Amino acid sequence: MIEESGQVIHVNAGMAEVQISPASNCGRCAARGSCSTSLLEHWLGRKPNVLRVSNSLGLQPGDSVILGIPEGDLLRAALQAYLVPLLTLLFGAMGFAELATHLGTSEMQPVASLLGAGLGFGLGLWWFSRWSRKHRLQPKMLRRTDPNGQVQLIPWNR
Repeated sequence: MIEESGQVIHVNAGMAEVQISPASNCGRCAARGSCSTSLLEHWLGRKPNVLRVSNSLGLQPGDSVILGIPEGDLLRAALQAYLVPLLTLLFGAMGFAELATHLGTSEMQPVASLLGAGLGFGLGLWWFSRWSRKHRLQPKMLRRTDPNGQVQLIPWNR
């Protein structure tokens, strides 16, 4: 489970808006601040993210919560995001190149390959946008801190 802490900032209609302030990972990396990510963070600043999650437990603004996403769900989404457009690009390029050769215009093979790659990549991105709307990653509330400072476990149903 990949976990991130946040704070409830707004509650409305069974949903809670949780503000997540991502921690900088630059201290953990071997490059220690000399990479492009740290430069972007330095110049653009870290901006907190706001996530909408189900508020089935009656959270109030100000409550601290721990949200989580299963690793398998995140891995599946990453594979879809990277692998599908790459494979459709490759198959589009190979398919159009083969089609140009089959039609007897082998001098047009590079152009056909480029056209097929672009078409395949666009098709892969279109497919992923449709897939991601249907299979949206939704974090779950794992724990919250009550007013006494005690951590309260929240049952998590997948």
